[in-house]
Amino acid sequence: MRARPAARPRVPRAGARRRGPTPTWDLAAPATWHLDPELHQLALLAADHLRGEHELAVRVPQLASGALPSHLLAVLVLRLLPTGAATTGASTGRHQDVFLRHRAAVEEHFTVWHQVADYARVTGCDRRTPTRATRAAIGVGAKEFLGQRTLWEASGSWPTPTCR
Repeated sequence: MRARPAARPRVPRAGARRRGPTPTWDLAAPATWHLDPELHQLALLAADHLRGEHELAVRVPQLASGALPSHLLAVLVLRLLPTGAATTGASTGRHQDVFLRHRAAVEEHFTVWHQVADYARVTGCDRRTPTRATRAAIGVGAKEFLGQRTLWEASGSWPTPTCR
């Protein structure tokens, strides 16, 4: 009788569609946040400015600027973000993208894969990149994030979305 070889983790090819349900909640994000009164006033001012530019563009199309509304919308969005969420740096977007792909891979394979290198292959990056991205997104390394996910599942205390 032949011995069966050990099962190797199945690594999907780059760009392959993920199978199974996609988590619809972000456990790393705050559920709600409140603006300080000063920031609230600035956000209202940005919204009023955006509304004024839109009304002007509707009334007098010749005075409309193509770039101005998009910049005003960006100002409004930045005013509404939680404090510290609007970080600067070119790598922030890449880190967020890598973290989201890493988190999705952990959700799909945490029962089988226990090494960060397995998830790095799936995300198509160096094995240290998921750690950097996870630390930038939620403040812990990729291995600790994986360990927490496994522990939560084992203890039955994995948070689930609630309807209110």
